[in-house]
Amino acid sequence: MTSTAEPRFTSEIFAGRFLGFSPDETIVAWAENMVIAGFQSESLYVLLGEFTPFNSFEINELLAHIRSELGLPEIRNRKEALEIVATAYVRRLVQNKGDSTNTLNVLRQLCADEGQPECLFDFFLLYYAKEELGAEQQQALLAKCASWKHKRCHPRLLPKMANRTSA
Repeated sequence: MTSTAEPRFTSEIFAGRFLGFSPDETIVAWAENMVIAGFQSESLYVLLGEFTPFNSFEINELLAHIRSELGLPEIRNRKEALEIVATAYVRRLVQNKGDSTNTLNVLRQLCADEGQPECLFDFFLLYYAKEELGAEQQQALLAKCASWKHKRCHPRLLPKMANRTSA
């Protein structure tokens, strides 16, 4: 999965871990934002000192310790993790913190990589529809993304964890 420069939500970091995404520089930025927000964890401090190239096994172990040390909920299944990732991208898009083309492209690729699960298929279709629409119609399409966020936002993790820190 391609990394973007947008800050990550806590739930998104752990969903990415569940889905096997390779760690990148956004994970250290997330750890820094967590410490700035007042969270304290030995493993979080260790993660702050990590740099590229990242060792996936080491990062996964650190994240497991961070989840435990901070008492964060565990992601239970792949569908839940996919919904969290999609919700995070849509949330950034709706808050004007993400680029619509990049967001739809990332979600389209994730949908294709995951065998077109129902929770991502709307984005797969939206990506191709956006290519054929004019500017006015694209605005209506982006409104559909905002509507998706309210209807399908993963209820258990994102609101609870995203409120802790935006990154």
